[in-house]
Amino acid sequence: MANGLYQAEGIILNSYDSGEVDKVLTVFTQEFGMLKFLARGTRKHTSKLNKFLNIFSYGRFGFVSGRGTWHLVDAQDIGHFDEILNEEEKIHTFGRVSNFVQRFCHGEEKNEKLWAALLFFIKSGDELVFYARALASLGYLDEKEIESSSRENLAEIIKEGIASSQL
Repeated sequence: MANGLYQAEGIILNSYDSGEVDKVLTVFTQEFGMLKFLARGTRKHTSKLNKFLNIFSYGRFGFVSGRGTWHLVDAQDIGHFDEILNEEEKIHTFGRVSNFVQRFCHGEEKNEKLWAALLFFIKSGDELVFYARALASLGYLDEKEIESSSRENLAEIIKEGIASSQL
């Protein structure tokens, strides 16, 4: 991508501290796929962006190209996942889904079907259907086979898809 300011809608899947006041965010975006942002100074209590950078936050992010990484310059809150984040088991489920997306989705590549599968999971909470749709979007499963399968068969089909990925 060329230099300039970019905007993308996305979900923060992972966050870790870097240095004394910075964060590194892994964000799955609708427009660009998986991105890593360096968010400078966002751990300071005076940071205007800090309140928008919680894990599993859904927002619009503004970023620019830096040396070998993307630098976050703006963030806006789009929505909250209160129905997921209010229950401990649902948080663990969201964590598994987040790890799955990070494991299988590498690099900056737009994937509308994977984005749709993630939004479906957030709205429905159906982890099994998410995995099936996600694996189909990544080319490891046949969409027709998923649609015609019962829930009992779906778990077996997902295991086969993950095994075929060799990840």
